[in-house]
Amino acid sequence: MLASDPSIPPVNYLDALSYDSQGIARCQTGADCFLVAGHFSLAGSGIDRLFEYLPAVVPVSAASSEASVLRWSLDFLAQELRTNQPGHSLTAEHLAHIMLIQVLRLHLASTKTMNHGWLSALNDPQLSAAINATHKDIRIVGR
Repeated sequence: MLASDPSIPPVNYLDALSYDSQGIARCQTGADCFLVAGHFSLAGSGIDRLFEYLPAVVPVSAASSEASVLRWSLDFLAQELRTNQPGHSLTAEHLAHIMLIQVLRLHLASTKTMNHGWLSALNDPQLSAAINATHKDIRIVGR
């Protein structure tokens, strides 16, 4: 829900958005408010396992190194979306990927209790190297 003041009735955010030809949503003209929201569509085997190990929210401390990257990414994203330069939607998509990776890294670094599962394996230097090597050189061996 969106509201400009707590004393007025809120509006469903979907009703307040309009989409441009690139699929970028804007709330009215975007002059008074800049709202960033998005989603990632993930597919493939094992995706359900990913969500088993991720919380609904990953808090980001303003003092963390990830916060500075996220702040830069959000500033750059805002600039791209406001100036509407050629390639702005592709740039926005890549910035969103960078932000997702930074938040996942932050979560991995801050999780002390995670000691099983493939997310934990990716956070282990030796296991991560083995997994990356396997994915770089996939060969199908004949029967």
